[in-house]
Amino acid sequence: MNRKCLIDSFRFRRLARSLPILAMGAVLLCIASCGGKDTAPKHEAGLIGTWANTERVRESPVITFKPDGTYQLSFENGKLNYPGKYSLDGSTIQVMDMYCGKVTPGVYLFSISRDTLAFKLVDDPHCDRHAFFPQKWARVVK
Repeated sequence: MNRKCLIDSFRFRRLARSLPILAMGAVLLCIASCGGKDTAPKHEAGLIGTWANTERVRESPVITFKPDGTYQLSFENGKLNYPGKYSLDGSTIQVMDMYCGKVTPGVYLFSISRDTLAFKLVDDPHCDRHAFFPQKWARVVK
């Protein structure tokens, strides 16, 4: 074999040994870029936490949204508590709790501006929730 063939053969073997490593690196990069992301929408992350109703001070309603899709609605400084579930679809939230003896879903549009949460009634046949939900809520910092 001449010298040029030996060099080309050496380069080919070195490239052949590097290909599996390069392929594995590409696969790992793809997995890291897809699998490690937080799948919660940004607005959901902003919703998580405790909010105090700023318009119904006498009853002092407070709501806490948790990342697992549940919430706790409290009145009178925690003396009355109503757990519920929520789901999000864009800027629409559906809430369900057992406040009036049966589980009734309510649908609201919501928006968050800085530390203020606002709900706008879409449909809620619930006996009382629609009276205090569509108001302004301030984030409670703990």
